[in-house]
Amino acid sequence: MATLETPPNHEHFRMLPDNLVGQRSVLVDRRLQIENIKAAGVASHTPTVPAAPVVNVNFPPELFKMFQGSHVPPVTQALPDVMQTLLSPASTNALFSPRQIQSIGERMSIQEFGSVYDLSPSLGAKLIEQGYNSTHALRFATIDDLLASGLLRGEIAQLRDAIARWVEN
Repeated sequence: MATLETPPNHEHFRMLPDNLVGQRSVLVDRRLQIENIKAAGVASHTPTVPAAPVVNVNFPPELFKMFQGSHVPPVTQALPDVMQTLLSPASTNALFSPRQIQSIGERMSIQEFGSVYDLSPSLGAKLIEQGYNSTHALRFATIDDLLASGLLRGEIAQLRDAIARWVEN
């Protein structure tokens, strides 16, 4: 009777020729050789001593200051300078105040912004026509840019009021 553990004993079911039955395969022999080498290596393993001594030398950071240029400011000072130029009140023409830029609201499309903060449909259409697709893009707009693009002063006031309410939320 044939099962999974005992295959049928018939010549059609033999996987090896008769002359190879009972012999180990080449792969098994090679694997056994590798295992024997590993076992012998672990048994006779002695810690190796390096041919030359290892010397660790520590240099103080002050030694390398002469290689650093004095004109290179540290990174911690560069970030506030960049923020200062972005938020400087030199541009009184900006649509956003520095406080509003620091606490900017979530990104919204101009259509959504207009419906939530009651902008006139013509103002929303003009902003989209000028390429302002989201509220975060308005951060870089100036009042002169908006006047040049055809917005009326009342529309700019309406937009600034909506921005003030958007930033507060």
